[in-house]
Amino acid sequence: MVFAPVNTYWIDEEGREADLHVRVGRRGDDVATFALHTMGWVRLQEIVRYWEIEFDPRATQPAAIASLCALVRRLSTQSSPWMATVRVFNGVDWLTHSTFGSGSDEADKLIGWIEAVAQFGWAPRVPSGLGVFDLGEPKLQRIDDSMLSEIAAAWQSARGEITSSAEDPFMNMRWAPLPCRSVKVLVRDAPSEALVFASYFPASTELWAERTVRRFRYGRVAEEVPDRALAAKVIESAETTLAQGRPRAERLQGLVQKSDASVVHVDWERISFPARLDGAATPNAVIVYCHASSVLDLRQAASA
Repeated sequence: MVFAPVNTYWIDEEGREADLHVRVGRRGDDVATFALHTMGWVRLQEIVRYWEIEFDPRATQPAAIASLCALVRRLSTQSSPWMATVRVFNGVDWLTHSTFGSGSDEADKLIGWIEAVAQFGWAPRVPSGLGVFDLGEPKLQRIDDSMLSEIAAAWQSARGEITSSAEDPFMNMRWAPLPCRSVKVLVRDAPSEALVFASYFPASTELWAERTVRRFRYGRVAEEVPDRALAAKVIESAETTLAQGRPRAERLQGLVQKSDASVVHVDWERISFPARLDGAATPNAVIVYCHASSVLDLRQAASA
């Protein structure tokens, strides 16, 4: 009896072929699980002309997916037929897609499927009736708003450094509540990379019920904000602020769903400040100030 050899390969987070034993120091099922779901590596097993491929799209980086697709493209240039089974973990179970072919058509289909399921791990783009307009970098020295002036002064005085201590002004905000204003601090949760509320100061809010505000603290933005499209806009804005590393001003106009599921038309400005939490070398937190100039219930306006 002749046994076909099984060759195992790994693609790392930067899209390069890598040796898992060299990276971790040993082999084992637990090491493979860690590589797939935490490190975001892609595992490939080759048996003659059959390939078995596994990855977790919630962890896998675009560079690894690009390298995997390039491998599939190379398979399509072979003169002999090939087979491949791709297994993708969706958070609950493994999704499986198999193909058999000898040309580019099957490779195109498989690459299309891989690229589609890879989006499971990408930040979703939620279609929204809310428009966001970038106003550029605000002139902090010309602010005509007492609450925002104090926030900007505290941020400048600390040179963008904040702490998770209850004594930090952005964790235990002492600014006087003003109508239609709110302040929050968003931080990146280290294990999941998700943005979470480190603190939330609603002042006089017209959008969220008290029970909703209580859930905000330490909750994920994507899960706790009642309007999922607004949550997506908050995340997108925070990620942009972190990437640019400077204050940003935006204006938002459109429909928002409140805690009680009623719908209002809002018009407000948002000022975002990048911050370094607990001595981080680069910005890992965002201080966000919002001032709503109007929150309008269209049903009441129509009946007036």
